[in-house]
Amino acid sequence: MNNNKLFIKFIVSSLILALALFVFRMEFILGNVKNVDVYEDYKNKNGKMSDKYINVSNANDEKYLFIYNPGENISVKIKENLSIVFSSIKKNVDYKVNTDNEFSFNKYKCVIIDFEYLYKFKFFNELFEYVKNGGTVIFAVRPETYNGLEGISREVGIYEHREITNIKGIKLTSDLMIKGNGVSNPNAEISAIQTQIDENCTVHAVSTNNRPIIWEKPLGNGKILFTNGDLFQYKKYRGLFIGLLSKIKSGFIYPVMNMKLNFIDDFPSPIPGGYNEKIYSEYGRNISDFYTEIWWPTMLKSARKYNAKYSTYYIESYNDLVRGNFSEARSKENRDILFKLGYEVIKNGGEIGLHGYNHEPLYLNKKIKDADLGYKNWFSQNDMIQALKEVGNYFNSVFPDYKFRSYVPPSNIIDKIGKSALKKVFPDIKVIASILEGDGDEDELHCVQEFSKDAEGILSIPRFSSGYRYTEEKKWDIYNGIMTYGVFSYFVHPDDILDPERSEGMNWEEMGTEYNKMMEDVYTNFDWLNSMTISNGGIELSKYLDTDVVFEYDNNSIKGYCKNFKGIMYYILRSDKKIIKTDNCDFKQIDDDFYLIKVEDCEFKLEMDDAK
Repeated sequence: MNNNKLFIKFIVSSLILALALFVFRMEFILGNVKNVDVYEDYKNKNGKMSDKYINVSNANDEKYLFIYNPGENISVKIKENLSIVFSSIKKNVDYKVNTDNEFSFNKYKCVIIDFEYLYKFKFFNELFEYVKNGGTVIFAVRPETYNGLEGISREVGIYEHREITNIKGIKLTSDLMIKGNGVSNPNAEISAIQTQIDENCTVHAVSTNNRPIIWEKPLGNGKILFTNGDLFQYKKYRGLFIGLLSKIKSGFIYPVMNMKLNFIDDFPSPIPGGYNEKIYSEYGRNISDFYTEIWWPTMLKSARKYNAKYSTYYIESYNDLVRGNFSEARSKENRDILFKLGYEVIKNGGEIGLHGYNHEPLYLNKKIKDADLGYKNWFSQNDMIQALKEVGNYFNSVFPDYKFRSYVPPSNIIDKIGKSALKKVFPDIKVIASILEGDGDEDELHCVQEFSKDAEGILSIPRFSSGYRYTEEKKWDIYNGIMTYGVFSYFVHPDDILDPERSEGMNWEEMGTEYNKMMEDVYTNFDWLNSMTISNGGIELSKYLDTDVVFEYDNNSIKGYCKNFKGIMYYILRSDKKIIKTDNCDFKQIDDDFYLIKVEDCEFKLEMDDAK
């Protein structure tokens, strides 16, 4: 009898001890799940300026001339798009109207022609003399075929032309973009001249039906780069334009952010209950078990194999409340999911940001109802604030020392009132990540972004593409983003498998295969990209925006001088020469003629040799 009592006491004591150890372990884990404000450290750094920056900047040796027609709609759109490119890569540009009465070309590294009606420009003779003496001209839009083209067709490499027609597709036939030879966008719609070009032209891109779209024509000691299309009004061809700039002459260099960002929206989030027929037939699991035992392990394995870190975006509920008792969404099941999956995100080097209390975008305007997306209008900003407070309190009941430092708007939709509510409740949020391109020119609903910082210090980091299927167009978008900014920025959702449209009819095995195909391609061709989460991405963006740079060029060297240098910067150099020596920088060859330059101080130098 006494032995039984002792045994029972032992069992009870062991259980109490095990429970105490479990509670202690949980408290230890929760108490140590925290994230520091890395952006605050960046802001407190003093920027360095090269002693030579001002003098070299005033000398203005690297300057571009951009000639456009404010009366042509396409010309204006192209100017607006490409002016952002020039600003991003820190190049000095003079903008002039094509009907000006005076032009001088010799002081410019390159002249860009951005107008269709050539007859209005009276300085082509002088322009082609500039090219023959070693200059470069880029035609950024195909001209009209009457009133002007006939007079310059031989200089630009055209020996026969007919009317302009609309054609589909573009495919690179050279290394105009990094690793870009053969990359295509079959969905491109191009207004192009039916033309035959000279044999001494180098074709850099063709349409699906093999019509020349971009070519290079030597003229004297210089060159013409001709665009037979209207592509450069769109963001997805910015990298292509930088590729043209990089062909100006050996030694074109520009800043990039060098970051690889992988996003998972709606994660962690409440997992739908029940069964999905497709999932159950393949895996014999309900939806919840599929997420935790199949989908998430696959995503983690992919991240480890292809060097990715996930920035994920938490949502508390999928209810449609826009007023009322927001705390009704709380449940033990949702808390357990948040703890388990949230902890695994952080443990594996990821970061959790905010997606929302629910999936109703922070948007007051009735346009959101008119858009027929199934969303409701919030009644007031105060309702938004109460919902945001609820999700913040609930999240901190699980991870008390972890703060949201970034936000992804549900469906990439948020208005100024919603942004203000977000700022009031979460002052630690420094980054909003949405999308680079919307649904056409008239899209006033989505939060379409540039890489930028607003007046309140909130950084914008757009995503370039999304989804699991790796199409040619998505590949184009990825390569374009890497060429333009040195950035990979891509997002998926865990519940895409449940949506016939977003899954595109694929099962999970097919979706996972497609996703890994994309991850492998980026890992193989752009292994130099630094994988990071969104907070560190905010620092790289800040350096990119805050640091100005000017260059001095001679035959065998490039010298860079920075202003407000706050830490390591990256540049992409295109040169047909071999780098033989560096000062305050290092380099890695990332493609034929392309180098990634890692700069460690506010002055740096590259020395090259003609032999390669």
